[in-house]
Amino acid sequence: MAEVLRELLEQGEDKPAARQIAEKAIAAAKGGDMRAIEFIFDRIDGKPKQSLKHEGDEDNPVWVTVKGPPDG
Repeated sequence: MAEVLRELLEQGEDKPAARQIAEKAIAAAKGGDMRAIEFIFDRIDGKPKQSLKHEGDEDNPVWVTVKGPPDG
């Protein structure tokens, strides 16, 4: 599926569909759409890393499992 999507995104009448989509995302971000802003920065800089602070002692460590946001 990814291969087909990439192929289709390279197509377009006057410019590639991927460029058209990127331009719309940028326009939405400039208009204040927070989802578009997050989308763009996640693609440019990657998702921010979550920092964790260890609060257990050496004999009783605290283990924390962190899941990322749901895909969507």
